[in-house]
Amino acid sequence: MNKILKSVYVFDWDGTILESMQIKFYNFSTVLYELHKDSTDNIDYTVGNILHLYQKFSGIPRIEIYKKILDIYSIEYKKKEYDSFSRELSLNNKEALLKANVYEDAVLFLQKVLDKNKTIYISSSVPQEELSFLVKNRLSKILQENISGVFGSRDGFSKGKEHFDEIINIENVAKEEIMFFGDDLMDFNLAQEAGVDFLLVNRDNKKTDCEFIKSFNEEKIL
Repeated sequence: MNKILKSVYVFDWDGTILESMQIKFYNFSTVLYELHKDSTDNIDYTVGNILHLYQKFSGIPRIEIYKKILDIYSIEYKKKEYDSFSRELSLNNKEALLKANVYEDAVLFLQKVLDKNKTIYISSSVPQEELSFLVKNRLSKILQENISGVFGSRDGFSKGKEHFDEIINIENVAKEEIMFFGDDLMDFNLAQEAGVDFLLVNRDNKKTDCEFIKSFNEEKIL
């Protein structure tokens, strides 16, 4: 890892700041299953198997995960059906995740980053409206007011290189000045593709060769 002093700290949202992944796994798999259960006779098309696939693909935009899973089960993609799926999933997520805990170590670390006059962005693969709603309702007003950008994903502007390029443009910094924190290996891959440094927040002890912390209390770099 490049030890150059960082000026911009970018955080994934789900599983990194918000304790939300189990809720999201359940909501995604049940909504998708119900929508397409009459479109395939594949005996492997179950809520449990869809959940496993979602975990595998987690970290890329929702529509890409949706298309990948439909392709596995030979179900034709239709935009109208996806739009219906995404709307229902967002409604379910917003309702359920209002009760989700924010990781205390993450909140304390965010404040420490701000106290050192560093810049903070949130970068997520979920749609912008859903992300903005949850950030507004789960983070304190003080933190919200001091976060420079909350980036959800849409066509042409997704977590990864597109978000990092926008941050570089806005902040007029080199990519070496950015540190990205995420909770899964897809985040690591996105950071590598963009050429930015990354620390895995490895709360559930994933097997990995990338550099990681078990919580933000470790503060390996600040």
